[in-house]
Amino acid sequence: MIDTVETAGGGDPTTWALRVLRDRITQQPAYASELVDVLLAVGRDEQAWQEALHHRRWLGGPQWQTLLQGRAVTHPEEVIQPYRDLVEQAVLNSADKQRYRRAVALLTALKAAYQATGEHAAFEQYLAELRVEHKRRPTFLKTLDATGL
Repeated sequence: MIDTVETAGGGDPTTWALRVLRDRITQQPAYASELVDVLLAVGRDEQAWQEALHHRRWLGGPQWQTLLQGRAVTHPEEVIQPYRDLVEQAVLNSADKQRYRRAVALLTALKAAYQATGEHAAFEQYLAELRVEHKRRPTFLKTLDATGL
């Protein structure tokens, strides 16, 4: 509910909402997800990115991936490590039967980020290291091979 005392004077409701969310985050960090959504909605992408980095554990996977996709357009170098982390999480998530397909989809986005930075060889090296690291996961390696990565 909007605090009519604070906004009745013509104050900016966006500023008020952001302040309220930031105050709530100090008590309940789970509100970070909503803060990031509001920042994106009002076009404050840089602030949304910084908040997302600071409160990463409170963001859901789809929200984080959306942020990474947007950030990759303007700052591809900043999304490489987060994508690598997501790939590793996907491969190791034994509760997800689609984990290898999810990992490969993330690898496609990661490859694009590497290409955008001009580091084509670095992606190939990462992929070779990933194959060695997960050599005991033949289904994962077959999934990689099937996609041509």
